[in-house]
Amino acid sequence: MTTASGGPQKWALLIGIDFYPNFHQLSGCVNDVVAMKQVLVDSFEFPESNIVQLLNEKATQEGIRVSMEGLLVRVKKDDVVVIQFSGHGSQMRARDKNEADGWDETIVPVDSGRKPLPNRDIRDNEIYSWLQRLATITPNLTLVFDSCHSGGITRDPFGDNGRSVPRDERSVEDLPPSPILHRAVLERRMVKGSSGWLPASQCYTLFAGCRSEELSHEVWTDKKKSHTQGALTYFLTRKLAKARPGCTYRDVFESIAPQVSGWYPSQHPQLEGAWEREIFGLKDFEPMIFVPVQQREGNNAILGGGLASGVELGSTWSVYRGATKSIKGRVRLGTLEVVEARGVTSVARVVAETSPGAVREGTRAVEETRKVGKLSLAVEVVAPNDYRKEGERLLAEIRKSAFLRPVEKNEKGDVRVYLLAPREQAGPGDAVPLLGRLSKPTWAVVGGGDDLLTPLHTVDECGAIALTRENLEKLARYRYALALDNLKGPLDDKVSVALLRRRTDGKWTSAKGPGANEIEYREGDSLALRVTNNSNVPLYLAVLDFGLAGRVALVYPLGRNQDPLTPGRSYDIWTRSGEEVRLSLPKDFPLSPWQDRACGGVETLKVFATTRELNLDLLTQTNYRGDQKEATLERLLSQALQTQPTREITSVNIHAGEDDWTTVPCSFRLKPA
Repeated sequence: MTTASGGPQKWALLIGIDFYPNFHQLSGCVNDVVAMKQVLVDSFEFPESNIVQLLNEKATQEGIRVSMEGLLVRVKKDDVVVIQFSGHGSQMRARDKNEADGWDETIVPVDSGRKPLPNRDIRDNEIYSWLQRLATITPNLTLVFDSCHSGGITRDPFGDNGRSVPRDERSVEDLPPSPILHRAVLERRMVKGSSGWLPASQCYTLFAGCRSEELSHEVWTDKKKSHTQGALTYFLTRKLAKARPGCTYRDVFESIAPQVSGWYPSQHPQLEGAWEREIFGLKDFEPMIFVPVQQREGNNAILGGGLASGVELGSTWSVYRGATKSIKGRVRLGTLEVVEARGVTSVARVVAETSPGAVREGTRAVEETRKVGKLSLAVEVVAPNDYRKEGERLLAEIRKSAFLRPVEKNEKGDVRVYLLAPREQAGPGDAVPLLGRLSKPTWAVVGGGDDLLTPLHTVDECGAIALTRENLEKLARYRYALALDNLKGPLDDKVSVALLRRRTDGKWTSAKGPGANEIEYREGDSLALRVTNNSNVPLYLAVLDFGLAGRVALVYPLGRNQDPLTPGRSYDIWTRSGEEVRLSLPKDFPLSPWQDRACGGVETLKVFATTRELNLDLLTQTNYRGDQKEATLERLLSQALQTQPTREITSVNIHAGEDDWTTVPCSFRLKPA
């Protein structure tokens, strides 16, 4: 990113307040701003003239608002923008009746107070509305909130300073009106991240000092105890100063979060938004599929993935250093074998490591092998004598796979792979007769029905056998993830999910009509989910989208972290202004040339609800690879799922152990507009 004339510029608004006339004093907030400015100028070439600092008495409500609006005037397309707030956070009663807990989170300017003094806090709704406007200019927005809003927490007198003040208990009528111009933002619930400040969004990246119910602490940074900073900012700026080109927000966060929690076990920093993006850059990296090593216990390691994530008992894993984005050419630190698979975590034995303690917290584990069992896809390969060698080569590839296996004697396969010889037309008894004439020998994969399950590949295509195996593995993983369930777990039937559609007046209502057996949407329609927690424990939510072309995508939450859904409450996903999901069919739908596009396909969303935060990276995958360029998928739900025979999808009954979890699938038919 350069600051050359005509190119992207770099801007920062840094706010730090230590002296509060009406609240308890802080001591490290101005130091936070000084440290952040230094790292931006020295390590990332931010021009000092482009950095606005609001310190103590200058950080009034009006001063903050004027500075925020000033950025909207100065910032141009693809510019880099950093906003930092170090000071008190709090809450006030929400004007939006749909707010999940009835409270708006706030940052506290220097001139704010509590009854009888006027409240000049700035609401999260206002900040989010401003961010939406800024995001239309540039997506490169980074926020650092080293504060908290859980002012009701009582601290021991010995404890270090926490950055929150009591929430304002006054009624909405006694509070100042909201300055937000876009009322639509207020009419829809803000689906906030786990920090509680703002919704997780790909429009910006947010570092927050703690979870919504925790305190952000200040730390002494020298032995004489004469210099303090916020714990998040202290470790963040130190890491940023050493960041190398290509370092992502996730790389930085995974390094500093354990350090903050090491000092304060009750404080857990949060990262939300575009966390695979290069620091203060526009480049997004393709995420590597891995599970983190969360803890080292003697000769065992605790992995951040379990049965609900697709981790299998007996599977082996290679371990690489933290921040690794590709294992190609990387040195392996060690090898693990899973000896206990729980619901959302696993225990793995350290089989080997390059040096004692090389496998440690913060390293990344990549799956190498898994036991081939009943969950693998049984594949039958049928090839004419003239192409027997090609058929044997594919079988050899299948035997290498952890997700595939050749059919056994007298066993009917889950799928059949034909190598079809060239033909002028299809006659009685010919395989896949609906394909008709074939000019070249062609690989075709079919299941229990008449339709193709993966793209066609001709024998003379470069890497056709490898592509066929890859697509078969994706089919196996797809079905495995779709079938994954915990039918006998304590949360079974404790979570309900309803599909919503948006009416012409903008309001959301149930998508299921009276007497309808199948819910239908049209291309261009907006879709949302309402999830209700009927259990007696808080639950974390995640949603996978199963696409027509083999794609399995995590579509909620957008960020890595989130707040749990409390018992007895409902939570709406994708109803907030600016986050609506509009549906569309891919251009290459349907896969089989004889299918009628007008009939549409059945899309499946699967909601995971867990008692601990869940990592679903292992279950995600890209489309099947065909002989044509893949369609660009820019919308969250841009695929439709072809209905598969139910006998081909068998539920996986897994006992969750100490981690409770459940899944709820919901489907609908998507038709062309």
